[in-house]
Amino acid sequence: MACTHDHSCEDHDCSSSWSLYKHIDLSKVTALNEANPGSVKSVFKAWEERLNSAGEHLESNEGDPELLVYIPFTSDVKIKSISIVGGADGTSPSKLRVFINRDGIDFSDAQSMQPVQEWDLVENLHGMLEYQTRYSKFQSVANITLHFPDSFGGDTTQIHYIGFKGEATQLKRDVVATIVYEITPNPSDHKTRAETGGGLSHVDKIQLMAKKKKSSSTETPKNPENKQEESVPEQKQSPAPKKASNEIDEIFAGIKRKKPDPKDTDEPNGDEILKPKSSKKKKIKKSKENRDEGFSESSSRPRKKTADGFTIYTEEELGIGKSDAGNTPLCPFDCDCCF
Repeated sequence: MACTHDHSCEDHDCSSSWSLYKHIDLSKVTALNEANPGSVKSVFKAWEERLNSAGEHLESNEGDPELLVYIPFTSDVKIKSISIVGGADGTSPSKLRVFINRDGIDFSDAQSMQPVQEWDLVENLHGMLEYQTRYSKFQSVANITLHFPDSFGGDTTQIHYIGFKGEATQLKRDVVATIVYEITPNPSDHKTRAETGGGLSHVDKIQLMAKKKKSSSTETPKNPENKQEESVPEQKQSPAPKKASNEIDEIFAGIKRKKPDPKDTDEPNGDEILKPKSSKKKKIKKSKENRDEGFSESSSRPRKKTADGFTIYTEEELGIGKSDAGNTPLCPFDCDCCF
């Protein structure tokens, strides 16, 4: 399919801005059945130089017009069209079959495989024709293989220019291709501390961690055993009889520490120290009442009695030595003057 622009492509230089020439990896371009090895690299040039036939060109061997050209790109590209400029006198290629992202294709593979797209070419001696691709099938093209099965009747096939129009995606597949997955470690890549002159290498660190883990799992902890050994003799040194004696001592110690009841003694306790005068006044009043009303047993505390059951009174209660009581022959037990 020829270019359908409404102007002269020669004057407007349409294809130069879309040319993928700079994205072709020329060092890896190869061709099968070329008469001069390496001559295939000369057909890839800038759009402005496509008609320059002064230099070298690609040509097949005599009597065999079939050619197979392999073109890799430095990054993935999207190809919109392909341009071919062939030789004169029936040496231009008559047919083009294209395979994308297939490495190592030979003539037998190209003849038996179904191409992504194929064209019946026209002799394009002036480089004005472009062959449009099925754009949806030419996305993310890392490499492309061009198969030229025949020419227009010539004994050989000659090609002076091959150009691609499209855009690059800037996705470089070489980055993925050069990744090395280390299934088996290479000792030369992991030098030891002696080889590096100091410091721990990656291998040394792994080995050291493995040894620590193994030693921690095999060795039994020492601290828990020592604690158990120390606790056992402590339990043997505290038998049951000692506990009983400790309890008895605590009982007697509690009795010794027990404060005397303030009702059983005349001495004031700590709480009564602040009120000494009021307690004495109460006692004096009670004694006067006893003298006036007679002897009576105090209900505040029990009276001491003799072995015969007689109540014992104090001299103050009996009024002995007083001017108004006592001093009779029957005092203090048989008299009735004070009662």
